[in-house]
Amino acid sequence: MGYCYSEVPPIINVLEGSVVELEPGEGVNLTCVVLDGFPAPHLAWYHEESRLEEPFETKKLTRIVSKVFESTSFECRAHNSKGAANFTVKVDVQGPGAAPGQIQHRVDGNNLELSWGSPQYPNGLIKNEPTKLLEGESDHEDEPDRIGWMSLMLMNLTEMKMKLPGLKLNECRIDCSDPIFQFPKLQELYDKYLEEELIT
Repeated sequence: MGYCYSEVPPIINVLEGSVVELEPGEGVNLTCVVLDGFPAPHLAWYHEESRLEEPFETKKLTRIVSKVFESTSFECRAHNSKGAANFTVKVDVQGPGAAPGQIQHRVDGNNLELSWGSPQYPNGLIKNEPTKLLEGESDHEDEPDRIGWMSLMLMNLTEMKMKLPGLKLNECRIDCSDPIFQFPKLQELYDKYLEEELIT
């Protein structure tokens, strides 16, 4: 007595779901499983269209992803003689991107010019918002060493440069944050303040 098997295209799933949220530097194991398919499907993981291994016949394939700093995506692909299937997982890194690269400054009398490069890990779209300078002095009661220093908000990261004219002695430090807009931070550079004696 013989048996008759009908060919079925593959059906797959990723156990972790279509979106995985991580903190910067965290990792995750992505597991792709075969739900159906005959002949037995071949599986392979892809990262942004680059194949990470040769496809082979298996019912479960795990990809170890370690130390992710930038949002990205992975895709599990399956195929057999009847058809193909794919499942995309977006790895969404939560929190700020990296600090801007190549921060430079130039002092011209009592004028200060700042410039910077793109962050290595942007983690989001850099939006073009106006550059704002908060006038007046901030008390910074929780940080006594910063009493009397102005707060500077750099919101136009696409321009990557700005000029601060007419500064007084030791008036400028870089202390930038992004409490509202969803674009990369100029992270709080508490240990990298720019302190220049602009007037001697």
